[in-house]
Amino acid sequence: MADSTCHCPRGTEYAVEGNGDSEAGYDQPQSVRIEYCRKRGAKRSWVRQGPCIVRGPNDERYEEGQYVDGQRDGVWIDRRGMYVYREVYDRGQYLRDSIRVVGTPDSVTIDFCNCRVHGGLTYQPLGSSTWHLRGATGDTCVVLLDHAIEGAHDPVSVYHVPRSLGRVTLSNSTQNWTVLKPYFVGTEGEAYNEWFIAR
Repeated sequence: MADSTCHCPRGTEYAVEGNGDSEAGYDQPQSVRIEYCRKRGAKRSWVRQGPCIVRGPNDERYEEGQYVDGQRDGVWIDRRGMYVYREVYDRGQYLRDSIRVVGTPDSVTIDFCNCRVHGGLTYQPLGSSTWHLRGATGDTCVVLLDHAIEGAHDPVSVYHVPRSLGRVTLSNSTQNWTVLKPYFVGTEGEAYNEWFIAR
């Protein structure tokens, strides 16, 4: 289904590509879908023209901007890290001096129903939280959560979240995601960066 803000210009059509987009440098599994407008180029091949939205594993917007004749052009907003960045392209050329921090994400959305294997990092005062969806086991999504405060790590907390919980938006400013408390099943090993390893 087309994103309501992805209106294609006259003479173009809406298109979607799944699981990565090597043309734009997205070839990782966390880049799940890219929505864009396209037109036929001089050699009758498709080229991107107009709005483009790169979506992450929970349907969140990673990046958005415009294409002109198959090349990024103008202002692009990047929301993939701990900050929201504004970047500028000129007919495909990235203007390195143009990058600006324009904010920080205030929440993270996790789709427990789909339970795709992926993770993230959120920052709080004096520390951070890392979360990882390990994958689904039947009707359960296995979730790992680790908190670090001033460099000290808690053991990794393990949750068995019912997939029926669906998509939930959690505040980045909260260290303890209380919505997960009913599904806590125990802790696992030492924290640090072990959660990055898919098991």
